[in-house]
Parts: sequence; structure tokens; C-alpha cells
Amino acid sequence: LLALQATQQECQVCRLIMQAARRVLKPNTTPEQLAKFLKTSCNRIPSTLKTECNTFLKTYGNQLFDIVKNKQSPKTACIQLKVCVRPTPK
Repeated sequence: LLALQATQQECQVCRLIMQAARRVLKPNTTPEQLAKFLKTSCNRIPSTLKTECNTFLKTYGNQLFDIVKNKQSPKTACIQLKVCVRPTPK
């Protein structure tokens, strides 16, 4: 159960980060500018998710710029990163 909870938190953090990244990304944004913005974003989210946020950026930071540039939805991007699981059809 604890692992599942951690996974849900990681998924939530991923979606928050991807949404923030999409809002700020402009055609001339550099990877460094995006990384700096996202690091600041980790300080703005609820304190219960801050550690996960910083860990997420350390783990996936290099991939985020390309994913956001490709204009994937936060949900799709987080599934692609294997942070969120694809909902199983009922």
C-alpha cells in the first residue's frame, strides 16, 4: 500500500510539473530556463509533495524539456515517463 501511495504522489507531482512547464514554455525558452522555473515550482507546491517534486526533477529533468516541447498532455507525458499508469479499461 505504501508503494502504491508513493506512486500516486509521484504521478500527482509529475502532472503538476508538466502543467506548470506547459504554461511557461515559449518558443524561445531554453532548457536551463525551464529547469530553473520548475525548481522554483517545487517550492510552491504543498509541502507534502516537495520531496517528491525535487526527486522527480533530479530523475527526469533532462527529459522534460523535449517532452514539453512536443506538446504532450501532462497525463500522456507522465504515462510515457512510467510515473503514472495508464488506466485499465473496465
